[in-house]
Amino acid sequence: MPIQRRHEPYLCQGFMGEIDSKWARMITYYALKHGVSLVCPFFTGKFVRYTDDPTAWNEALLKGNRTPPFYEYQKLASEFQR
Repeated sequence: MPIQRRHEPYLCQGFMGEIDSKWARMITYYALKHGVSLVCPFFTGKFVRYTDDPTAWNEALLKGNRTPPFYEYQKLASEFQR
């Protein structure tokens, strides 16, 4: 049986930015506590815009728009840079 992607509209809503930012910080602290040397975000598209519309996403990218998770990862990278 092939895996089918389920569309979850709430995942494209802007309110998820705050939740994703907190998740990034929590995962980073967890990794540090347990000696994990690399944390890799798996939703980099959300660094630009929360949308499932590719045209709107491309426009946001070209305008230089960034979301709270982008800034949180940027902050974490500078905070814990080795």
